[in-house]
This record gives sequence, structure tokens and C-alpha cells, in this order.
Amino acid sequence: MKQPFFLVAGEHSGDQRGADLITALRKLDPSISFTGLGGHLMEAAGCTIIFNLPSIAALGFTDVIRQYGKFQKVFSQALNAVDRLKPAAVILIDFPGFNIRLAKKIKKRFPVIYYVSPQIWAWAPFRKYTIARSVHKMLTLFKFEREAYRGTGLDVEWVGHPLIDQINRNLKASEIRARYGVSEKETVIGLLPGSREKEVTRVLPVMLDAGKIIAESRPKTVFFVSCSGTVKKPVFDKILADFSGLKIVRVNGGSQELLTAADFSLVCSGTATLEAAILQAPFLLIYKTAYLTYLFARNLMQIPFIGMANVLAKRMIIPEFIQHKARPEAIAQRALFYLNNPESIQKMKRDLKSVLGELGDGRAADRAAGAIFKFVQTTAGSFSGTFLTR
Repeated sequence: MKQPFFLVAGEHSGDQRGADLITALRKLDPSISFTGLGGHLMEAAGCTIIFNLPSIAALGFTDVIRQYGKFQKVFSQALNAVDRLKPAAVILIDFPGFNIRLAKKIKKRFPVIYYVSPQIWAWAPFRKYTIARSVHKMLTLFKFEREAYRGTGLDVEWVGHPLIDQINRNLKASEIRARYGVSEKETVIGLLPGSREKEVTRVLPVMLDAGKIIAESRPKTVFFVSCSGTVKKPVFDKILADFSGLKIVRVNGGSQELLTAADFSLVCSGTATLEAAILQAPFLLIYKTAYLTYLFARNLMQIPFIGMANVLAKRMIIPEFIQHKARPEAIAQRALFYLNNPESIQKMKRDLKSVLGELGDGRAADRAAGAIFKFVQTTAGSFSGTFLTR
């Protein structure tokens, strides 16, 4: 294929999705080239990155306002690049604030494929019509998302969630514990505070304060802290220095190992909660953001919870501690309830297992690549490939 694909991923999770998709597309046609906005993973997979968009990823409404000028500049860069390259297709990965606007500008001239649907079912169901007018094909990760676009006329295909292929279910908790010098008699609590600096600074101290209360009740407790490679080490150093009284083990980038080794975990809302669901690792969901962002989001939310396991189950199977409810005492009390009642943990594991059908049975990136390749072949010649107006 002579024309390149142009990809846009604005977050770290989208960068991973983009990298997987590039690899899968290359299996179908090794001659395909890729250019776009993305991160280090997409670049390593063979994409020419014109701007590292995840590096300025905004966390909430207030962050968007602060960086509005920068996003505007990058948006213009993206438009100019699409105009110059005239790609076979533009593939947009989540990041709706940026990508839907870009789709509106280019739909009449280039094929636009959206991979990883924006969470319209949570925030703004009416936006499904805007997306349908701006996008030619939608590829969804969750089975139920097909229904979210019912009545719009949009071509929607469910391909499954890539995490199914990326989770190692053969890890052994005893081997991981032994590697870190933790005995079987000790209780291991996993702390996964997110992959962004602001998430870590807001959430990790709350988790550790809850940990102090847990350790008072269960003295033989070890805390495995997930230290994401996307957050600088001094950020963790500064926070952990205030909790020297706890037995803490740092786990660098190994969320799956951490969740497997832990008896119970406290997890920041995000991809790690899905990893926990797939591994059937019991946890509580913790999340805090800027207050204005919280107020803005609360007024837009169309569902009563934010954790994907709860969304998929259509009921609360994982307790959520959001914003002002993320109090260490309440979190510790609930965690201790589960730790002291093994039957409640087994029920949570069964509930987590029950939602896995919504994620598919694997090979999601390959399915997405196949759908994209077929779409591009069947629509070849249907677009002008030029901008008539901006």
C-alpha cells in the first residue's frame, strides 16, 4: 500500500493500542507506512511521530484549559500533516476532545476510522450522533458499545479488548513474593496509584494513609507500590518518604505481577482496574481529581459508577471511593472487611469473572487490523484526498 496510515493517540493507553494496531496491520501488509501523533510505543512499532501527544495529555477539564494553546498548535500540525500525506485512512484512538474535532475537519476528504470508542455511554449519549456524522467506521473494545450507537447509522464493529492478549494468567503469586523477599505468612496489599504524575500525587498518599490503618490491624502487612515508568522516580521518593513506618516494596512497571502477588489491592481508576478484572484480583477503586474537574464530570455522568468492572456488570461489584469519599478510614475499613472475610473475596472474584465475556476472546488488534484493511480496500477511490476548505 503506497499511501500511509495516519494515527492519532493522545494518551498512554492509546499509545499502546496504536502500537499493537501497527504491528497487526504490518502482518497484513509489510509495506504499509505509518505517521501520526502518538508516543514512544507507537514510534518503536514503526510510526513516524510528528508530535508526542501523550506527553501533554491533560488530566481533566482544568488541565485542558491550561494547555489549550498547545493543543491548538498541535491540532494545526495534524491537519497540515494529513493534507500533505493524503493517507489511505486516518485512525483515531479514543481521546475524543481532540479526535472528534479532527474527524469533523477531514471526514469528507479521507476515510476516518475510530478505534476505541469514546465513553459516550458514560458522559454524553447525545454525542453518538456527532460521532456518526464525523466518522466512517467505529471499532469498539466492549461488546455493549455496539448498542450505544444504535439508531445512528454508523458502521460499528466489536473487535474485543487487547488486554485479553496482554495479561499473563500463568504468573505464580508465591514466586513473585519470594523474589521480593516476602513470606507466605505476610499480607500483601497492592497499591496502584495510576500512570500520571497528578494521579499519583493525589491518590497515592490517600492509599498509604489507608495502609497505615490496615497495618495497625494487621502488623504483618507489606505494601507493593506500582511505580509507573511514565512518572519520574522523585515523585514517588517524595511521597514514600513520609511513610517510612510501613513495609513498602516498589514494583517498577509490573502491575500484573503486583496484582497477582497481592491478597488485595487499592487501584486508581484506569486500565489497571481492567487488568485486575481479567486476573480476578480483588480490589477497591480509588480516584481523586481537581475539584472543578470533579464538579464538571459529576454533572455530565450518565451512569452511577466509573469502574469498568461495574459498568460491564451493570451493578456495583467493586466498591468505589471517589473524590471526597476517598477517605483513608473508609477505604481501610472496607479493605479490612474483605481481608477478614475470605468468602467475600471469593464472591468478588466470581463477579469479576462474570464480566469477561464483554472483553472478547483475544486477538483484538488483529481483528481491528482486518476490519481496517477491509474498509480501506472497499472504499478506495471514494474520497477526494484534498482539503477544499478549513
